[in-house]
Amino acid sequence: MLNYVILISVLFTSTVQGIFAKEYFVKGKNTSPVLFSFVTVVMALLYFVITGIGKLDFTPIMEYLPYSAAFALCYGLTTWGSKSALKYGPMALGTLFGACSLLIPTFLGIFILGDPMLPPQRIVGLVVLFASIAIANLKKEDQRITFLWIVFVVLSVAGNGFCAFTQAAQVKFQQGKYGNEFMITALAFVAIALGIAAFAGRSRETIKAQTSEKHLWIFAILSGLANGFTNQMVMLLVANKMPQSIIQPTVSAGGLVLTLLAAVLLYKEKQSKAKYAAFAFGAVSLVLLNI
Repeated sequence: MLNYVILISVLFTSTVQGIFAKEYFVKGKNTSPVLFSFVTVVMALLYFVITGIGKLDFTPIMEYLPYSAAFALCYGLTTWGSKSALKYGPMALGTLFGACSLLIPTFLGIFILGDPMLPPQRIVGLVVLFASIAIANLKKEDQRITFLWIVFVVLSVAGNGFCAFTQAAQVKFQQGKYGNEFMITALAFVAIALGIAAFAGRSRETIKAQTSEKHLWIFAILSGLANGFTNQMVMLLVANKMPQSIIQPTVSAGGLVLTLLAAVLLYKEKQSKAKYAAFAFGAVSLVLLNI
């Protein structure tokens, strides 16, 4: 029961990150995706520092450094790939293929981490989940598929999937030790890279314009804290023996359902019949994935 309470909290915090990002980009005039990402990563890093006060021990850094470096590399690949894919090809189709990243931790969890094989109802749940994502995202777009788009989508999918797997592998193979240290080190690598990307080579006027709307940075701060909590709870679920074949698909399906609910209830967005069908399929997949 406790695992499912934690999983519900992960559903909520993973969804509100998108809501906070939407608030920032909709209400801001001089928004910067890279700068927003930098602030969220720094806040997530601070979350792990604060929650680890009194327990942090960086002396065995060489034990978890390979995991931290791999996580940071995968995070960078998925961030770069997802943003660049928007430039070179269709967004909706990219989102659909991006959802395939959940298959990586699901199946590597089975074959490498020793997670149980998928029962029939969970396989059906995965199929229904992909159907719901397809219905929610596929639409006619004029932008053609390019070779660069394919490259960046593959980078995004692989990076996102291996982020989740690396995190689970660290918890599994190191018996839940060094969790905060692992994440602090990984996020420090990511923060340095994003900081360079956000500030290096930019004029003082550009940086001043992008940081002038100080009242909007609360959304980046909250998004980063939610990100830190989400990652910590996912590691706790893995430590509590919940398989990736439940965690990742459930978060994807629940995120789809909660996002559509937020769009209707918070932003009063009108949804098509296809979107409501996607909502229904997502709800069904949630049930099947957790039977």
